[in-house]
Amino acid sequence: MKKWRDVDGYFSEQQGVEIQKRVIGNVCVELGSFKGRSTICLAEVAEHVYTVDSFLSIELAKNVTGYPVTYYTMSAQDASKLFEPDSIDFIFEDTTHDYATTKGNVLAWWDKLKLHGIFCFHDYGHTSYPDVQRVIHELFGTIEKVDIVGGLAFVCKKKHALAEIT
Repeated sequence: MKKWRDVDGYFSEQQGVEIQKRVIGNVCVELGSFKGRSTICLAEVAEHVYTVDSFLSIELAKNVTGYPVTYYTMSAQDASKLFEPDSIDFIFEDTTHDYATTKGNVLAWWDKLKLHGIFCFHDYGHTSYPDVQRVIHELFGTIEKVDIVGGLAFVCKKKHALAEIT
C-alpha cells in the first residue's frame, strides 16, 4: 500500500500531521480527492474515509487500495444525502474553492457532522482562493489563530444548527 507522502498532490507535510492528529479512529468524509494524497493521509489513522469527487480518478482508485476507503463519484451536495445526521466525525473540504460550492458544501454537510466534530477547510488564506476564507467568516465568524494551521482552518461543531452559529 502506498503511503500518503508517496502520492502526488497539494497537501503539505505540516497539513498531513495536523489532520492525522485530529482523525485517529474517526469516521471521515473528504470532499475533493484528486489522486488520493489527503485521502490516504486520513485513511492511515481513521476508522473509515468516505471520499467524494465529481470524477473518479483511476490513480485515486489504485492509490487507496487496501485502505478503509469508500469513494463516491458525484457532487458533494448529492453525496450528503447518503449520510445520516450526526454520523461523521471529521469533514475535509477541498473542492473547487469557489464561493457557491464551498458554502453549498458546508450547508449540505453541517448536519451530518457530529457535535464536537470538525469541519476542516483546505487553502484557507490562500491568495488564489479568497472565497474559502470568505465563506468561513460569513458562516462562522473570525476564526482564532489556534484553529488555523498551515493553510488549514478547523471549525469545531459546538452547536447542532448552523443558524445558531451565524
